[in-house]
Amino acid sequence: MRLCCGLLAVAVLGGLTHVRGGMALDLPGHALFASLSAFALLGPSRPGETVEDSGRPSMRSIATALPVLFLLQILLGAACRYQHLGYMPHILGALAAALVAYLAGFFALTQFPGHQAIRRASLFLIAAITAQVLLGILALVERISSNGSVFPLVHLAAGALTLASGVVFALQIRRHVRTPRAAVSESRSALAQ
Repeated sequence: MRLCCGLLAVAVLGGLTHVRGGMALDLPGHALFASLSAFALLGPSRPGETVEDSGRPSMRSIATALPVLFLLQILLGAACRYQHLGYMPHILGALAAALVAYLAGFFALTQFPGHQAIRRASLFLIAAITAQVLLGILALVERISSNGSVFPLVHLAAGALTLASGVVFALQIRRHVRTPRAAVSESRSALAQ
């Protein structure tokens, strides 16, 4: 139910964007949907579900960077959509964001294969970014060939889903992955000196 309300809010904000003809409402609509999705999909955590991060860079830092990258992509996409920028910054940003998302998802799957919450969030992230990249390619081809509007709008809506997947992934990692004890004790001893 909460997810449906989020979709309705994004649709209303998207409609207002087209009526007013500006990009000011693109980011709040996506952010609202991501927040409502995280609220709807995350349940209470159970004690003892934490795992230790063993990677460098840490999984927590990569997961925290993902929603920021996705927000930047939404801003670049809005600037491209309203013809403030060309396609190339959005395409290059998409390559970078997709690479980081795939690496984060696959690293989480290999580092924590038995943790169900992280596994679900990783698979959701990988599926969302794959769909978003494919829809982006289709939207670009449609814009170049016929100036149609179906795939660009679907790509825009899938951007909200991709941002939501990044937020849910980051929250699951922050909730269930702790920094290694050796790293924590090293940083505390360095601060004490």
